[in-house]
Amino acid sequence: MENGQDPADRLAAAQALAARHGWTVIDRAFDTTGATDPPTRPQLARLLSEVHNGKIHAIVSASRTDVSVFDDQYQRVLDQLRDRGGGLALARDETSL
Repeated sequence: MENGQDPADRLAAAQALAARHGWTVIDRAFDTTGATDPPTRPQLARLLSEVHNGKIHAIVSASRTDVSVFDDQYQRVLDQLRDRGGGLALARDETSL
């Protein structure tokens, strides 16, 4: 998300997806660093660490753009989640913004 944008709509979309599936949401997070490399985004890095440590099982997001607008970086995060035994759930399909 770009600096200055209100995350409320995106967080609400992710929350609604979790509610539809009956998933327990234990935390809400967003970065305001814009379209930077995901490893430089502190909240995404924290969530990946929590997946790795078994504190959470997956990340729920409004859309893939919340992870990265860049295909290679998005794929890297998907690979990291898979390698750590976690997943990513998107409220919108991967091709929508």
